[in-house]
Amino acid sequence: DFDADGYTSGAQIYSALKQLDFNVEWLETKRVDGYGFSEACIQQSAQKAADIIITCDLGSTNAPQFKLAKDLASQAGRALAVVVLDHHQVEAVKTAKPADIFINPTTWGIPDLAPLCAAGLAFMTLRWLHEQGGVFSAFNPNSGLDLATLGTFCDRVPLSGVNRAICRP
Repeated sequence: DFDADGYTSGAQIYSALKQLDFNVEWLETKRVDGYGFSEACIQQSAQKAADIIITCDLGSTNAPQFKLAKDLASQAGRALAVVVLDHHQVEAVKTAKPADIFINPTTWGIPDLAPLCAAGLAFMTLRWLHEQGGVFSAFNPNSGLDLATLGTFCDRVPLSGVNRAICRP
């Protein structure tokens, strides 16, 4: 997304993957393209022969766009995985998930996590991945705390529960 929450969540994921020597590129949504995974992003991901698309602070409503991106990849003989990291409440995702991996706390039924913004969600996701071991064990999960705090304040989510813990000095 093109707001502070989108940038700070994306920056955390991007930085973590770069620190772990993954080959990643930042595809930015443009305000003129509207909210969500745009046609321009679909074309960019196809041109770059992406193997995986990770969205931050958007994607809950973009199942048709992800299907098109997957179809383009398939026509080129590639598989494409889509990961959506979003916090927006969308009725449609209760019945059909828009991605291969869909990380959205509003769908989990855990009231304490529902108020997380995307920056907080990225931070918590990276912490969880670190705790699972494997390649993410080499990553410092607290390295994105400043970005998680900034995104949480800027997205104006309630400063209680997990959000309060993220924003504590």
